[in-house]
Amino acid sequence: MRRLLCASPAYLKAHRPIRHPRDLAHHACIGFTPMASHPVWHLSRRGEKQAVRTHARLATDDIDAVMHAALQDVGVAFCADWIAANELREGRLVAVLPTWNEEDDEVMHVIRASSQYTPAKMRAFLDWMAEKFAIAPWARPARKWR
Repeated sequence: MRRLLCASPAYLKAHRPIRHPRDLAHHACIGFTPMASHPVWHLSRRGEKQAVRTHARLATDDIDAVMHAALQDVGVAFCADWIAANELREGRLVAVLPTWNEEDDEVMHVIRASSQYTPAKMRAFLDWMAEKFAIAPWARPARKWR
């Protein structure tokens, strides 16, 4: 999973440009309180790290409220790529600082009973998962059906 910054086109048009993470200090941000570092957002790009203390115009533990607020021009959201995928694809949200990632992207874990013995079914499942999620489904281009 990758977290990314996004905002509505109207919000971005009405406010100063965001060219570097430190510019976020001058923007309304939408805080997601379950994030371990809230209200600080940790971003990185090719070894450069930046911690930004955000000024949340809205802070909530409800990701749907975060997305709704971003779509209503409230501010900049920092959310999982799969949460914002459709809105980004449809242009209702725009990626902000797309070359910057959350410093510690989250990963998917598979928990199994034993690491010493892996049944063939489990190995097949793990291999399938690795292939299936090499590129996250929500990051792939939308399919066009005929």
